[in-house]
Amino acid sequence: MIKKIQRKIDREIYIILAVCVAFFYKIFLFSQKIIYPAGDLIEEYYGEKVFFVKSVLVSHVFPLWNPLKFSGISYIADPQAAIFTPLNLLYLIFPTPFAFELNFFIDTFLAGLFTYLFAKLIKISKFGSFIAAIVMIFGGTFIIKIFSFHIYILNAIALFPLLLYFFEKFIQNKKLVYAIFTGILLSLMTVTGNIQIAFYSLTAILLYFLIRLIVLKSLWKVENLLFLIITGVISFFLLAVELFPIIEFSSFTSRAVGVLYSFGTDFSLNPKQLISFILPQFFGTPLSNSYWGTGNFSELSMYMGMLPLFFVIIAIFKKRIIYVYTFTFLLFFSLFFAFGKNFVIFPIFFKFIPFFNSFRVPARFLFIFGFSIAVLSGFGIDSFFNFKKASKIFSYSFLFLGLVLLFISVYLKILPSGARIFSKLILRGVYAVGVNRTLIFSNVVQDLFVLSVMILVISVLLFLKNRKTSPLIIKLLITIVILGNLFFYYLNFYQMENVNQAFKQINEVEQIKKDKTTFRVFDQSGLLVKNLSLANIESITGSGPEISWEYRKFLWQVGDHSDRPFDGYIDITKIKDFWNLRLLNVKYLVSKSEVSNPELKLVMKADKFYLYQMSPLPRAFFAKDLSLNSLKAGKYQAVEVKSGINSINTSSFNSNKGFLVLSQPYYPGWKAFDQGKELKVTKSLGILDVVELNAGEHKINFVFQPLSFEIGGYISAITVVVLIGILLYIQKKKES
Repeated sequence: MIKKIQRKIDREIYIILAVCVAFFYKIFLFSQKIIYPAGDLIEEYYGEKVFFVKSVLVSHVFPLWNPLKFSGISYIADPQAAIFTPLNLLYLIFPTPFAFELNFFIDTFLAGLFTYLFAKLIKISKFGSFIAAIVMIFGGTFIIKIFSFHIYILNAIALFPLLLYFFEKFIQNKKLVYAIFTGILLSLMTVTGNIQIAFYSLTAILLYFLIRLIVLKSLWKVENLLFLIITGVISFFLLAVELFPIIEFSSFTSRAVGVLYSFGTDFSLNPKQLISFILPQFFGTPLSNSYWGTGNFSELSMYMGMLPLFFVIIAIFKKRIIYVYTFTFLLFFSLFFAFGKNFVIFPIFFKFIPFFNSFRVPARFLFIFGFSIAVLSGFGIDSFFNFKKASKIFSYSFLFLGLVLLFISVYLKILPSGARIFSKLILRGVYAVGVNRTLIFSNVVQDLFVLSVMILVISVLLFLKNRKTSPLIIKLLITIVILGNLFFYYLNFYQMENVNQAFKQINEVEQIKKDKTTFRVFDQSGLLVKNLSLANIESITGSGPEISWEYRKFLWQVGDHSDRPFDGYIDITKIKDFWNLRLLNVKYLVSKSEVSNPELKLVMKADKFYLYQMSPLPRAFFAKDLSLNSLKAGKYQAVEVKSGINSINTSSFNSNKGFLVLSQPYYPGWKAFDQGKELKVTKSLGILDVVELNAGEHKINFVFQPLSFEIGGYISAITVVVLIGILLYIQKKKES
């Protein structure tokens, strides 16, 4: 059976796998290390995934609530938690650092595999499909995500070619069974951790679907409408277990009504940066701290190699088929969309089409640009091999241009005043201010040299084609040059580092860990989110968009702050009132600068931070009167608690009629039981959980059981059972 399957697998797929192994050789040689610098991995993803793994493997609890940041948030409602992705099995099986690296490797291989399968489906040759796959996965719009470690973005992008594959299979065969596969895949793409990419993917695929059906003159056929309906229904029902909690949480955030236009257009692609499509280091590189372009480097990188661009041009002008027209349209649409505020397309979508105003970074649409380049390069290669003979003028023109650029690059390299001339004429006094311009000049000269070599390779290919050289030799040359070009540029964008070095020990955090009482920390510096999370220390701040608008306003009452309503950070610059911090059970304050206040006691001062201690209100307390004057006068009774992942239990206590306050932001789904009898959880003191008690003995159990999760879970579970039944029936009918 295995040998039979192996015989059906094209050798190109094995080569794609081998090339992926070669690119990621570091993660296999240093499996105990972690990819570095990988900013988002270090700052956020690693701690959250460690929390998930510990919850499941150590506490044996499926985490629905995350108590470690923002004084507690819904973990199940955080799309970035990627709690339902099948890839979580990697983290439960392997050590967390290697699981992240293996995740990246798997994403890259799957993206290549699915691109290859799709390219073959639309009649690109095996070699053309292979090159399309290589260009897709090692082009800048995909592989550069490793630098900032946008793993959840790649989880979604990797599935895009397969989603397109099922759409195309339906168009070709008109079998509604592909709607089932498409719906399943769309739901998997959505739970990978980045809804924006899933949404952009669906947008691009609907455009593809629309163009294909218009050309085929079958736009209004019933089966097409049924396909979309079935796909949407299956995807929605499968997603219900996560989608319902997300919808519930969105009502607590400012993003529920959309983000500000200025925030939504953040990281728009500047048309000037199209230069980097040819000269990738013209705007510098973060590897040498010389990047001076606008926006985030990893979001805007679009260098796909020079040889693929040559084949794309051939495809556009020589391959007159609907697929080329379609992907040419998607190429330019995605590029213009990525321009964001710099072009008309994104503003129209942002203002008039639902949900587009919920996301920022329009440049994230560039992965469609990269995929379009890959597919068109595959068509271009087929057209190239179908040429009978290239024009000699054409061949010699490339040879001449390549030699001229080679001469210029060598001349600039040896010219003593080259850097000064470049700085004066090109950068002038307005660009790359404060950046090492000599370094930028050196990078640009290097890019010119690579460009000249690529153009000379094109001339060689044309001469070989004219001499009727063996296609195998030409294919080998194309493969080596494309891989060499892309590997040369992108291989250094990830390094390996010891985990302990990536998460350096912070003396202040180690000091806090010694305290075994129940408390929270206010990290005013905003620099210790990852350290506190890995130390399993609860914080009132954090990073990411999972913060509610009400909670943000509550913290802003503490003092002066930056008004950044859509940012995940709480940037309080000067503390004026400690009361809300005390209400949130804050015992320790970490600051980069000295804070002078009689309510604070300096615990230690290390190289970077001041660690202060203050007197918090208990995590849970009973009070007959919840007025601020009464509480500030100390008229409350502390109640001991024991916290779990999804639960908080108090010890037994006696009280008069009054209120039990739990120092935790109110969120629907928390239920309270007093010795088995359910109590109503309400909100008081601004944002905190409160239950009203009668006189007597009490033992309160707080449990997080969101109705949105339960209803969504039942719907998703029933959908899975129904789909399995349908697929088994189809298979049985097919066999009979």
